Amino acid sequence: MQTRASIFIAAPVHEVFAFVADLTNQPRWQTGVISATVVGGGPIGVGSRVRVASSYQGRSGEAELEVTEFTPDDRIGFRTSTPVRSRGSYAVRADGAGTRVSVSGSAQLEGIASLAGGIAEKMVEREMMHSLERLKAILERRESGGA
Repeated sequence: MQTRASIFIAAPVHEVFAFVADLTNQPRWQTGVISATVVGGGPIGVGSRVRVASSYQGRSGEAELEVTEFTPDDRIGFRTSTPVRSRGSYAVRADGAGTRVSVSGSAQLEGIASLAGGIAEKMVEREMMHSLERLKAILERRESGGA
């Protein structure tokens, strides 16, 4: 399963990246994320692990993200191995007077879940767009003196 979404945010690249790359901010903008805690503390970079608790369609669970790529003001990549083997990334790029944030992900669905791949992709992309809209609202409010 492959998914991607992007949105324009009227805020500078460095502010957008700082917020998105602080994975403990995920509960503030990502649909279904309840908590995100850096394992062992310290700044986030390649090799960091983040324990994420989430709830989706009445099911809750935990996953541990491992940061696999970290380029300041550009991109952060991560992977999980449980409960689903997946990879994802957040990329930020200057776009006129603001920033374009792109989210991409892939997951290896197994068993009966693999039969619903196309439906699952559409659902995940819809959730990604909803999350990006929340991110935009938070960062643009911050830019104008809110949040």
